[in-house]
Order: sequence, then structure tokens, then C-alpha cells
Amino acid sequence: MGTARALFSVGCLLSFLTACQATKVYTVGDEAGWTLGYDYHEWAEGKKFRVGDTLVFNYHNSEMSSHNVVRVNGTAYANCVSDPNLGLYESGSDKIVLSGPGQL
Repeated sequence: MGTARALFSVGCLLSFLTACQATKVYTVGDEAGWTLGYDYHEWAEGKKFRVGDTLVFNYHNSEMSSHNVVRVNGTAYANCVSDPNLGLYESGSDKIVLSGPGQL
């Protein structure tokens, strides 16, 4: 009885640790980073993003270049417009945690 309880406890602990480590960190564009002229659809193909995963956007941000990351919804993306209330990031190394399912 004690052995079964101990094995059950170890199994629960391992399941918990596996679930905690299930999130991933993705650097968007890999080594190229967040830049112009890169095929991000190809980069994302085959990746399975999950709630809790982090997207890292690395890019050069200076007075000479005004790169940034803007969060948009599907309609804004299709119409190429932005709403700064959804999220505007300009640090050059922005981290966005996927907080829910669906398209961002």
C-alpha cells in the first residue's frame, strides 16, 4: 500500500513537472530576427504554438530605423491598420506570451 502511494505521488510530480516545462520560447525569424523581406509564414509552418509559449521579436531599433512590433486582430491585419491599444512594442527585444488560444 505504501509503495503504491509513493509511486502514485512520484507519477503526479513527474506529470506536473512535464506540464510546467511544456511551454516553449520561439525567436521569431530565428537568427534573422524580426526584419523586412523574411517569410514568416514559412518560419511558422510546422510549429505548434500553445498557450503559455513566448514569442521573442529581436530587431534593430534606433533613430535611423523605426522597427517595432504591433499587435493587431484579423481585421486590422487584413486592412493593414493598427490600434496602439492592442499593443505596441519598441524595445528591440520584445517578448509576448501567448495568453489564450486562437489567432493573434
